[in-house]
Amino acid sequence: KPTLRYRLGCKDYSISCCHEIPWKTDFVSKLPQQLKEIGNFIGNGPYAVGEKITYVDFLAVEFLSHCASFSPENFANGPVVDYMNRIKSLPALKRFYESENCTHNSYSINSPFSQWPGWPNNE
Repeated sequence: KPTLRYRLGCKDYSISCCHEIPWKTDFVSKLPQQLKEIGNFIGNGPYAVGEKITYVDFLAVEFLSHCASFSPENFANGPVVDYMNRIKSLPALKRFYESENCTHNSYSINSPFSQWPGWPNNE
């Protein structure tokens, strides 16, 4: 059974998969439940796997940000959004996100030759 990461890659780089509207509908319809499960896993803890930040937190926020750019309506609020904001508010990350060097505001998520490069503020 394809994973969420596989499906995002398929959507981003495969012409046939990218144009399958049912796939997008299926992805978006399952996303709230998946976000709920992620939120339950993180719980009230400040980080994904406990009281100390690990590389998992950085990977998770990067991946969740990718999902949020694909389906922003599912990231308006909730425990996963709170978690993402906690990580992005860490002093060094906050300085980066607010700086001119923040590539998240000017570079695509995927390669520019992909079917969905994910340019900021564009579909």
